[in-house]
Amino acid sequence: MAVFGLGTTVGNLVCGWAADRATMLAAGVSLGFTALVLALYPSATDNLWLLIPLVFFIGCGVGLAAILQTRLMDVAPHAQSLAGALVQSAFNVANAIGPLVGGVVIAAGYGLPATGYAAAALTLGGLGMWYWALMDARQADRRFARQASGSV
Repeated sequence: MAVFGLGTTVGNLVCGWAADRATMLAAGVSLGFTALVLALYPSATDNLWLLIPLVFFIGCGVGLAAILQTRLMDVAPHAQSLAGALVQSAFNVANAIGPLVGGVVIAAGYGLPATGYAAAALTLGGLGMWYWALMDARQADRRFARQASGSV
């Protein structure tokens, strides 16, 4: 728990710093890194010396919350309270889906380590949603640039 807690502290500091500089890039890197770490987790469960740094890095993944909160504040300047409530709701949904999927993996007989693969797959789903949001933001920027230049 202490190693995970240290990871969450470092993750929040690093991800908060990164979100201030390049929010969408920071979100993509955080999701990709977290998916990689979660995919490595099952192979490290038999070795404490490999597991300790992985638990730290899994904790670092919590820093994604700071990035997402920053992004929502940027895209909803006139409804920040609503955006804050929605991000909490989304995390609560994720906090229900993750254990459900993990429970299905365990009940199917794959064992506790296999939950890392399930978590990595869910994180890759999040990475897919991030990519969709990135493409949507770029398309909106192009529309705005065309409108600003007068060539609609």
